[in-house]
Amino acid sequence: MYRFLLLAAALCAAASAFPSEQPMDMDMGVTGLWNAFKIDFNKAYSPEEEAHRLVAFKDNVETIYRHNAQQAPTQGWTMGINEYSDMSSDEFSAMQGFRAGDKPQGELVHLNETDVPSTVDWTTKGAVNPIKNQGQCGSCWAFGTVASVEGINAIKNKKFVSLSEQQLVNCDVDGGDLGCKGGLPDNAFKYVESTGLTTESNYPYTSGGIFASSSRTLLGGKGKTCDKSKLTGDLLKITGFKDVKGETQLAAAVAQQPVAVGIDGKSIQHYKSGIFTGSCTGQIDHAVTVVGYGAGYWKVRNSWGTSFGEDGYIRITRGSDACSIANMASYPTM
Repeated sequence: MYRFLLLAAALCAAASAFPSEQPMDMDMGVTGLWNAFKIDFNKAYSPEEEAHRLVAFKDNVETIYRHNAQQAPTQGWTMGINEYSDMSSDEFSAMQGFRAGDKPQGELVHLNETDVPSTVDWTTKGAVNPIKNQGQCGSCWAFGTVASVEGINAIKNKKFVSLSEQQLVNCDVDGGDLGCKGGLPDNAFKYVESTGLTTESNYPYTSGGIFASSSRTLLGGKGKTCDKSKLTGDLLKITGFKDVKGETQLAAAVAQQPVAVGIDGKSIQHYKSGIFTGSCTGQIDHAVTVVGYGAGYWKVRNSWGTSFGEDGYIRITRGSDACSIANMASYPTM
């Protein structure tokens, strides 16, 4: 990883060292990045697929280079290489798993907006587990659900426990959720209310490689068969869930606990650091968890591993409903 970071740093330096209009020489530097990328992210391809992956990687490196050279100095946020940098934008888009079109109307509440603090960060209050990685599976909905349930459990019960996303992928199949083909936190909250969640250690995550390596097409609509033998003992249940809408309401909700939201995931594929102010398509396709906010930004916990963004997090600009972050927000009750 150290070798990869040095090469990535060299790429960022090159972005500021060369004129912004000068295209990057793909034969000089990218080969080293590509080899380090494969080693550090344990990537293995057939010869045919490697040719395809390298084309996507070069295109992404060029996008990163141009943004960091041209837009980053004025926009204040940078792009960088992460473990998804060998995927085209279309392939990456297909991986997103928030089924916004299927979202039912939950109980929309109006929270008291008075005395809402100016800053909140649940990562410093023992309510947010370390960053997890959904891998190449459209299970973001499960990760957004679990992170928010872990948060309210830590706040209400003072129990800081890592819960099982794989249980949701495998077992939550009767309420509209489709494993690696996507789902919704609202549906998953209903499952947790009725069935409960076991721990991650008891039912560990194994769906990260659900894509067929040669075509990046999804395998198995609902993941693997539910292992009901693991659903015994003291399962954690919630009492329900609530929906909120609008940024002021989202802030009021986040002030009391982490909140699952849907955003435009395609637009943040290459995000590395800073407050994201880039353009989004307006299509909500990815579930994440808002775990705090500050002056001008939302602090968002992603599920793409720590190579993404700021050690797995992204700060998204606040005040303009960037990437539709406040349109489909929900949180569990306990």
